[in-house]
Amino acid sequence: MNKLFKTSKLSASIIMTLAILVAINFGAYHIFKRWDLTVNQLYSLSEVSRTTVKNLDKEVEIEVLFGPEMPAQYLNLQQSVNDILAEYASYSRNIQIKVVEPENITKRAEALKLPRVQFNTLRKDKLEVLNGYLGLALQYEGKTEIIPVVQDTSNLEYQITSLIKKLTSPELPVIGWVQSHGAFDINKQTQVAYQAIAKLYTIKTVDLSTAEAIDSSIKTLIIPGLKSAMEEPALQKINDFLMQGKTALLLEEKVGLGNNLSYHATANNLDQLLVQYGLKVNEQLVLDKVNAVAPFNQGYVTFNINYPFWPKLANANFAQDVPAVAKLEGIVLPWTTSLSITDQLSTSTKVDYLAKTSDQAWIKSGDYNLMPNQNLYDNEALQQYYVVVKLSGLTNSTTQQSSADAQLIVVADSDFMQDQILQIYPQNLTLFQNLVDNLALDSDLATIRAKEIIDRPIKEISTVQKRWLRYGNVFGLTILVIILGLTRYYWRRKSNHFSL
Repeated sequence: MNKLFKTSKLSASIIMTLAILVAINFGAYHIFKRWDLTVNQLYSLSEVSRTTVKNLDKEVEIEVLFGPEMPAQYLNLQQSVNDILAEYASYSRNIQIKVVEPENITKRAEALKLPRVQFNTLRKDKLEVLNGYLGLALQYEGKTEIIPVVQDTSNLEYQITSLIKKLTSPELPVIGWVQSHGAFDINKQTQVAYQAIAKLYTIKTVDLSTAEAIDSSIKTLIIPGLKSAMEEPALQKINDFLMQGKTALLLEEKVGLGNNLSYHATANNLDQLLVQYGLKVNEQLVLDKVNAVAPFNQGYVTFNINYPFWPKLANANFAQDVPAVAKLEGIVLPWTTSLSITDQLSTSTKVDYLAKTSDQAWIKSGDYNLMPNQNLYDNEALQQYYVVVKLSGLTNSTTQQSSADAQLIVVADSDFMQDQILQIYPQNLTLFQNLVDNLALDSDLATIRAKEIIDRPIKEISTVQKRWLRYGNVFGLTILVIILGLTRYYWRRKSNHFSL
């Protein structure tokens, strides 16, 4: 009888445990929760993505076109994409995920004009080439946007959220991109940056040398790397544009480079306008002990070397209270100058110092060369210099014009967004995009884009600290073992003494 009671009790416990597990599994299926312990929350949707989909009033359909055949090496990518899309759907019923069946993928992909991708796979000890697709399509009220090829998920959240914003916005903000007075050519020097901005904005080129006023539909004006002097009417155009309560991103170019790394002051005279707002662009180049590696050619050989003329900005160098830059790090500003505030700044103008160098920076005055093979660190006064500044609520001290809504961001360098620099330091593109978003659209998008930037420069330490670390690594463990041995010997001897 007792044995039967114990058996019944055990069976009841097993059934109750299984019932609890089924209930937990059922509840977990309907309640989405993820714990992401990574520093930048790499595997969770950002707040801006969650808010965007929660605020949808109509359905957005996301089509997944992976196939028709998927090699084994792409199965993890497919699962990661599915996980991200499932998280989007969990925050809004208006996000509908549609996985296109393998037999329909080719026809649907051709209709969407998705590019065909070739896969290499090994079958029966034989290398084969397969054709397929790795794309997504977002549809909203008859409008369609595509992500042609998903190579990895590092930037997928930003692509999806920005496209949802683009599809659901009544009209896209219009960006004016200056293409006069020696500005960088969008087809040759800044093609990558231009194409990145064009994905989210309508872009109109602007020629400030003509008599025409800046197009009234333009909300934000990008002025990249002017090298020629501007006539008074052109400067007046920019001022009139800002005084309409609009915004501008100015990428300064005070120093030009020639052959053999010779340098010269450019004819850029935009500072004549900037000083009227209370901001000065200094002419001396900034050097920093916390710097980036730069490639140089010597004959047929390319070598890489740390280059003080390329300051590298760590996360601590950015304003932590401004979402557009708060999570950035590893940004490189080649041959940058610095910015400073003047007495002409109005008391009604708000100043945000968005970025600065490390406290190991200095400036070079007088004649000097930019060659890397020289000692540049001797007897310099070290301090921090501001390199990105934002002014909100502008007042022109000369004309006394003012606008509480006008905003101006000035970067003391423009080379950072050139194509050849972005090939080496692609994270620079994030800074450029974030600054444009801050002025034209939604600065919160910057929090998504910056999640994947994990480039933490090594902190510069003194020679004495380096010596202590070196000797500590060599002798530290030995000394520690000796101390532990002596301590153990002392306690054993003391224990034996008391036992007697």
